[in-house]
Amino acid sequence: MLVLQLRVHCAEVLGTPIVGDYKYGRQAHKKWGQFDLSNLEDSTEEHLKEEALPFGLNLNKGSISDKHPRLHLHCKQIVLPNISQALQNVQSVSDSSYDLSVVESLELEADLPPYMKKSWEVTNS
Repeated sequence: MLVLQLRVHCAEVLGTPIVGDYKYGRQAHKKWGQFDLSNLEDSTEEHLKEEALPFGLNLNKGSISDKHPRLHLHCKQIVLPNISQALQNVQSVSDSSYDLSVVESLELEADLPPYMKKSWEVTNS
């Protein structure tokens, strides 16, 4: 449900639809016709071998130059509390007033998938 809300709010309220969202971002997708996709050098796909990924995913397909672009939703970074550490600390302390604000954080980062990099190159060339 959260993804649907993001799609609707980005497109209809902010006027900035999510790339690859044909349902709510039709007007933005019409503007992509101005890009000359025939001369696009496919540098990202050259370096990648086809890999067998779960659920039939192909991270090389789905850019805006493809016939059916995928939604370009990406979380570059997320910081979460280290729950494992917190549980260990709570168990080792007999006092039930353990301060959870001192728990270390886990920081996870992810690069853009290849199809999103390709779309970025198309729109910024």
